[in-house]
Amino acid sequence: MPHDEDASPRSGSMEHGSVSTVIVTHNEGDMLRRTVDSFLQAPDPPDEIVVVDDCSTDGSTSFLREGYEGVELLPTPSQQGIARARNFGGRHAKGDVLVFSDAHVGVDGGWLGPIVEALAAPAVGEVAPSVGYLDGRPGIGHGLTWDSASLKMAWLHDGTESTHDVPFLCGCFVAMRRDTFEKTGGFDDGMYRWGYEDSELSLRLWLSGWRVQTVPSSFIRHHFRDNFTYEVDSRA
Repeated sequence: MPHDEDASPRSGSMEHGSVSTVIVTHNEGDMLRRTVDSFLQAPDPPDEIVVVDDCSTDGSTSFLREGYEGVELLPTPSQQGIARARNFGGRHAKGDVLVFSDAHVGVDGGWLGPIVEALAAPAVGEVAPSVGYLDGRPGIGHGLTWDSASLKMAWLHDGTESTHDVPFLCGCFVAMRRDTFEKTGGFDDGMYRWGYEDSELSLRLWLSGWRVQTVPSSFIRHHFRDNFTYEVDSRA
């Protein structure tokens, strides 16, 4: 099984058990600020927040350039796409636990503890909270599964309250230990277009011997939008 219970934090990292949140943004408008404020105002904020600006052109990161206590702005040298930008931020962050978040979420109080607790098990490679709607609509998802031979994803709504294994996690909000991120390389840099980088990671972790779990006692809200705020090229 590809994990090492004796793995040490990398040189220069924060104290053991620290958490870094990596938020990738590209033209997110005011949603970015609302997401950052949600993390900072929660009773259990992460030790570090790194906002990776993947070449935004809408001025949405200007509030961070002016200085925002507890948050570091990390511009990419050129547009990377979600997988590469997350890896870029993950390599830069200092925490022993890496939380990868979309730039349009809200966290509830108490979200962090269950995530860290679940990742304390060496056999667990990746975890995610339960996910609801940011606009308050009913419905909560607990991981994903394939719903047909087309490999289209569908949310799981099993109602189980305890942490449990699932086939896939939604990339809108996932967490890994640093040692797992470094050993696996994180997200696949070759998936530079939109979509499926999250399911590829979950599948790769399963095939490598790790477990992928949803943590229902941790809860976040995600903005599921009908249209993208930027051009999406999904050609092969």
